[in-house]
Amino acid sequence: MNTVDIVLAIPLLYAAYKGFTKGFILEIGSLIALILGIWGALQFSFYTESLLTENTEVDKTYVPMIAFALTFFAFVIGVHFLAKLAEKIIKMAALSIFNKLLGGLFGMLKAALIISYLLILVNSINEKWQFIDSDWREESVMYEPISNIGPSILPMIEDLPWYKDYIKEYVD
Repeated sequence: MNTVDIVLAIPLLYAAYKGFTKGFILEIGSLIALILGIWGALQFSFYTESLLTENTEVDKTYVPMIAFALTFFAFVIGVHFLAKLAEKIIKMAALSIFNKLLGGLFGMLKAALIISYLLILVNSINEKWQFIDSDWREESVMYEPISNIGPSILPMIEDLPWYKDYIKEYVD
């Protein structure tokens, strides 16, 4: 285990701890809330926009952004309350320890996925500036497994135009 492993392990352990304390239901609920919040805001913010336009004196240039934010938060809060309700049911069924253990595992996996995508960016920048020695990466126990998680789950990230054009061009 080297310095790279320690740097990678710290956020993973923190995420596992946070996931354990929140529990699986709230961890998965927060992910679902984020996804549904974005989707809901994209699909339904025009309703909020028309309500704001009709009932307030807000400058018309800001109404779409405010409507998007309000709709997003409404979805997030709604899903959060549903997750809290589900957590109460889990506690009543005496499955709390499983909720905590799965929450820790899910929190760590979520952090590993985020770190993996950050490592894609770090690797791209490292190709030019070589700030992480290749020996450190090769000696690391965690570097390669974590860096492979994101591309194996969502391989198209490296094919996105903004990644190829902006990141690669910026680094070169």
